[in-house]
Amino acid sequence: MEWKGFEHGSQFDDVCADGKPHQAPDADCDIGEHTFRYALYPHKGSFAESNVVQAGYEFNVPLVISPTPVDSASFTPRQFFSINKPNIVLDTIKIAEGPLSDTAKPALKTLVLRFYEAYGGRGVFKLTTSLPVASAVFCNVLEDSGSSIPTADLAIPLLRSEKTTTFAIGYAPFKIISIKIELE
Repeated sequence: MEWKGFEHGSQFDDVCADGKPHQAPDADCDIGEHTFRYALYPHKGSFAESNVVQAGYEFNVPLVISPTPVDSASFTPRQFFSINKPNIVLDTIKIAEGPLSDTAKPALKTLVLRFYEAYGGRGVFKLTTSLPVASAVFCNVLEDSGSSIPTADLAIPLLRSEKTTTFAIGYAPFKIISIKIELE
């Protein structure tokens, strides 16, 4: 395929000063056919009233179904985490790089949850988990543990039952919140 340039100053002004296409990150980056997807999401009301963040995730990360051999009679669907605010996104659930502390269980028993506030709001959200939680702490992006989740930070266990633990967690506009949870 031959590259055809556009006049400087046009809406397709994606060329270097010598009139050739960009050569970074590699020499073939702008050569050939490119395919992309985009979507329009009409909605009533403001951005915060829409479901645009959820729709964006559904568009960019479509559901993948992977059949597995399981006895449907013995399978019980289970929700591991739920959040009561639509503006809070649980973006990451991963096994921690290390244990919560030196006395904690192995890292496989420690999860990191990463949330962000998507609409510019402020408040408190409730995180409910069906996993057996031993303890929880805030952590940074490098997973360095902070203090345990205290009352002053509005993130304490509100309710602990046989099947669930619920936390109330304060949030600020567009803030990323990382939490390490040690499982029993």
